[in-house]
Amino acid sequence: MAFDLADRGIYGFSTSENVRFADVDANGHVNNGAFLELLENARVSYLRRIVRSGLPRFRWSLAASRPISSARCSIPAPPRPARG
Repeated sequence: MAFDLADRGIYGFSTSENVRFADVDANGHVNNGAFLELLENARVSYLRRIVRSGLPRFRWSLAASRPISSARCSIPAPPRPARG
């Protein structure tokens, strides 16, 4: 079975974000730092929806409330300049 990953209907949650001009390089690739910021915005949107709906109720523990101390984005291969 094949899924169209661009189809929002296959996900339990989706949100829209605006990518700023400063978030992309000359080739239109999103900067790693900007990508992490977009993920953080999506996480906050998801948590807001959970809190508004009231379901599911979850308990906060000390381990769950600790901030993320590191995040990593890797590029499979370094970008190469176009030859023209």
